[in-house]
Amino acid sequence: MSSTSNQRSLRSTSALLVKNSQHEEFTCVSQSLPQRTLQPNVSNEILPSEPKPIKTTPSLETEYWSTGQLAMDALKTYCLENKKSCKLDKPRSGGNIKYIICTSATPCPWFVKISRVRKSAKFVAPGAWRVSSKCLEHRNCVGLPAPRAKDLARLPFFQELIHANPDVPIRYLQAQLMASVALLPNERTIYRAKDKLTFAAMDQPYITSFQYIIPFLKKLEQLNPGTKTVCETEEDEPRFKRAIIIPSISIQASQSALQNVYGLDATRFQNRHYKGYQITVIGKDGAMEELLIAIAIVPLNDTENLTWVLNKVQSAGIPLEKRIVIVPDRVKAQPTVNATAPDFIQCTRHLIDSLVDSRKLAPQSAGYVWQAQGAETRDEFEIVMNSLQKSDPEAFRSLSELNPRTWAVFANSDRKLYGWNTTRFEDLEQQFVIATSGSDPQTSSDVASRPRWNEEDKSRTLSPYDFLSSYIGEMMATVFHRNQNAQKWDQLHLFVTPAAEQLFQEEMKHVGEYFVRPCKDNIIFVKHNSPASRTRKVDLAQKYCSCLLFNQHGVPCRHIVAALHWKKALGNAYSFFDPCYRVASYANTFRNKWLEFPLHEELERDESLLPPRKRTSTKLSNTCENGSIPKKRKRVNAKHVRTYKCSNCNSLDHNRRTCSTEWLAPHTSEQV
Repeated sequence: MSSTSNQRSLRSTSALLVKNSQHEEFTCVSQSLPQRTLQPNVSNEILPSEPKPIKTTPSLETEYWSTGQLAMDALKTYCLENKKSCKLDKPRSGGNIKYIICTSATPCPWFVKISRVRKSAKFVAPGAWRVSSKCLEHRNCVGLPAPRAKDLARLPFFQELIHANPDVPIRYLQAQLMASVALLPNERTIYRAKDKLTFAAMDQPYITSFQYIIPFLKKLEQLNPGTKTVCETEEDEPRFKRAIIIPSISIQASQSALQNVYGLDATRFQNRHYKGYQITVIGKDGAMEELLIAIAIVPLNDTENLTWVLNKVQSAGIPLEKRIVIVPDRVKAQPTVNATAPDFIQCTRHLIDSLVDSRKLAPQSAGYVWQAQGAETRDEFEIVMNSLQKSDPEAFRSLSELNPRTWAVFANSDRKLYGWNTTRFEDLEQQFVIATSGSDPQTSSDVASRPRWNEEDKSRTLSPYDFLSSYIGEMMATVFHRNQNAQKWDQLHLFVTPAAEQLFQEEMKHVGEYFVRPCKDNIIFVKHNSPASRTRKVDLAQKYCSCLLFNQHGVPCRHIVAALHWKKALGNAYSFFDPCYRVASYANTFRNKWLEFPLHEELERDESLLPPRKRTSTKLSNTCENGSIPKKRKRVNAKHVRTYKCSNCNSLDHNRRTCSTEWLAPHTSEQV
């Protein structure tokens, strides 16, 4: 044998398994090896001088584990049964070998060596782990058992205590563990074990909730003819994948009772078990109130799921290609929206948040973005952008790369935006907050008095079934409210909704401030009495005004009202309102219309439907569509990057903890 092989044999741990044929027991034999091959600080005096029988579980000798972690778990459980604990000896472990030693503060010869099975091993799958050598005798050992949270959760009496009273005090659990099994774990371990059992008790209701989704959707379609619902499962097994609800009242309202702009938003669930996304399509009726067009639950915020949602909305009879869709920055598939709805606009609020988060916009410069977004003309837009360039050049460069038609009002003078510059998702969630808090959504009309949606919103924490049922229940109340309004306004013979009438009356107040200069029978120029005001052109025959209000909101502006007042034809002002504001369109859609809610007691649970697989990582939005991991984005402004300086050597890019220079004691006045 060569010297190399001799050294290798000396370095290897020598615990030989000798089987006694008379007692059928395993014996631990320790050879006389150098001290460095044993546990650190172990003297040869504590080693057994002659073989002694050690009782072990037969599975420890014959069992194989598919992974090293499973082997470690089995050994820790074995030690706990013997009122001891073990740990991994990292200096002597690595690759295909793991050394597990006793946690005793004093030298103890107990150890177990596990190794990965070679490919040539028979009757064993390659890569499995097994015990290759061991010494299971504790000598001069002061090690104590160290139960894990999973170990405590397996104890029957511990389970009974938690299930009987989930709020049982930790001190009481510590006393019971000490009295029953002589274990004294720390409070953190007991808390984790308690949470495991508490959440495990919640798992069954969570699984059951998915089994009510399909019956709920079928019953909803049955009670409300014309409602479109879809629930899809995984291809390989009956697990929930995604679902969508498009109420019939929303399909009918999209024909003439809604503004020509929709909001599309995607937000993530904050439920402990489910980490999917909720996608909402939101509209606004002639009463200036938000209406849910579609609500969907999808596993990911990606191109596939967003395309699926938009296709389902279009197949239900809502032509998105003829609508303007407001899309936030958090929707990860804007090209898909562009293919389905070419006239899409970015949400200004999320555009600002995205620029601030990426350090491309200072928070104090957000006002410039809002001013640029609402500019009426290109000249006003450029003036604001020039001011932004002086204040925040990086933000100016980022906004200059965007097409103004996708976010600025002046570039959309040929189409009505109705004042939309966000997705209106916050306003829709606000209705849910008031409904879940017990308030009347109509009596609590003061937005300032309402709780903020991001502070008290409960919808994102619900399970998918509870989320869908809650939104449909809230929509049922809003549809009933619209039905009452339609009947009342129809009886009062109103031509437009009160919200539109209020805007009209605000414009009427300023009629006396304008000079009217006729050009032709139906072409009139109107100018404010202030010297710096602009002259507006009004064409009564074509129903046109050069101002922004009428072109963007579809409500007669003060210039049109002044021209009609001059012609003594003020009664014709209501013909200038957009069709969505007319009570006739509103009543035809919502009068004698209801949305009936399916009762939970009437649903028959579909036990074949399983919940989706739990994902190991929650950062799904940080992966590319092809599954690759994207590169980290660099920070734009170097002034925001924190510079590390070592307090030991005064060098940059590291701290004292990671410093490789020998520690220098600080100089004191006495040393000097």
